[in-house]
Amino acid sequence: MGQVNLHLVAAARCAGTALLLGLVKAAQVQQSNWQVSAMWLALVLGPISVILELKQGSWMLAPLSGWLLLLQRRAVALEKMVRASEQRVRVTANMRRIQFLLDNIRSLFALLVWSTLSQPLVRLVTWLLPGQLRVLAFEAPIDDLGGQLDVGVCLMLDNGRGQAEKLAPGHVVCNVGHLPTADADDLRATVHSSLKIMEELSGVSLPGDMQGTPAPGFVANLLCVLPKSARRPWLINPNWQSLREVNLSVWASSEDAQAWYRQSQAHAAIVAQHAQGKLRTFGNLLMTLQPLRVAWQSRCRACASLAEGLATRCPSCGARTFELPSF
Repeated sequence: MGQVNLHLVAAARCAGTALLLGLVKAAQVQQSNWQVSAMWLALVLGPISVILELKQGSWMLAPLSGWLLLLQRRAVALEKMVRASEQRVRVTANMRRIQFLLDNIRSLFALLVWSTLSQPLVRLVTWLLPGQLRVLAFEAPIDDLGGQLDVGVCLMLDNGRGQAEKLAPGHVVCNVGHLPTADADDLRATVHSSLKIMEELSGVSLPGDMQGTPAPGFVANLLCVLPKSARRPWLINPNWQSLREVNLSVWASSEDAQAWYRQSQAHAAIVAQHAQGKLRTFGNLLMTLQPLRVAWQSRCRACASLAEGLATRCPSCGARTFELPSF
């Protein structure tokens, strides 16, 4: 009798996993309440039956995969119902609670996988690269609005020499470049020129040398590189369809900016490449922006009150304020 009971229990468990696999296809549609109830019941009982049967052999990984697929289908269907702009189905409070719970579980699991895999790989690849090169993996997930946003990288050079020596931004030079085919030679030339310009602005000519004197009147420089990726990138070459570069150079005054541009060797080199036709696809827009008024408001570390200007102490309680960059 004990052997017969064991076979009956095993048969019941296998029948449960078979029902779970059958519900994977049914999970794509919602036509009746019993179907929805059966799907959620399978989601609850599926992991239990699979865990009990894993000791019988690795073939039980197939029901486990079916359960994961069913969970993903149900999560996607529920997300569409809860977040749809025009809802034909009434969204209940319990559906929103389940959606909130699923979002948190999926985010925690995904970030755990991402941090476990990406950070060691970043350190390894950076160690393999020569000189000053490095790779970067962004740690937090972003919303690209369903693929409408182009994602890139920004490089920021800040002339931060202490609170007392900060310069007010009074003049901004905006340079927007575009490579319609992301030509490798033009990309290399423009990025190399931008980095050389940053070296001149910071006054640092050697890696690790932090004693350089920044250019007079220089406040900050921001370089953003926004590639438009191909649908099928190559294994090594990213095969970008196009590329945009946005460069903001911030100065205390227009006179400081003009004086630096007249004597900059890096800027003269890239202008010469433009004139000689060495840049085959690169086109750019250069314009200047003049701020009408610049005002700072720092926040107190203790009472969270606002302090006008670049004050280091709160006027209300006397505590220190948070450090505020000039740009």
